[in-house]
Amino acid sequence: MTRLFYCNTNYNAKPPVDINPLILQRYRSAHILVLCARDGMVKRIAKMTSEDSYPYPHQHVLAYGWWEAEEMGLVVNGQIDSKELLSYEVIVIIGKDRVPPKLSYLVDQVEQIIRCSSFHQTK
Repeated sequence: MTRLFYCNTNYNAKPPVDINPLILQRYRSAHILVLCARDGMVKRIAKMTSEDSYPYPHQHVLAYGWWEAEEMGLVVNGQIDSKELLSYEVIVIIGKDRVPPKLSYLVDQVEQIIRCSSFHQTK
């Protein structure tokens, strides 16, 4: 079952922390899709997960901006591809309140797909 989490960047930390470390620790062997509202978030996560000191070598973290959703194959004909989305064990949305208005419908679609998939798996 795909899990959905929301995070906000902690700019008080040095360097800023985008993903709650407890999520990364709990799902240390998972395929995680991180959908970010800002380019800086994507770059920080990519840098963090590619460092040799990253503590979870079996974890696969992909970070993308909402504006890249079509390029990455998550959006087909203006709609979220539910099969692609549900192939990840964990979805993390960072900065939900900062997603550009013209892309906010994608956030709604992601939430709806996860909600529906969770409902069908618990029946």
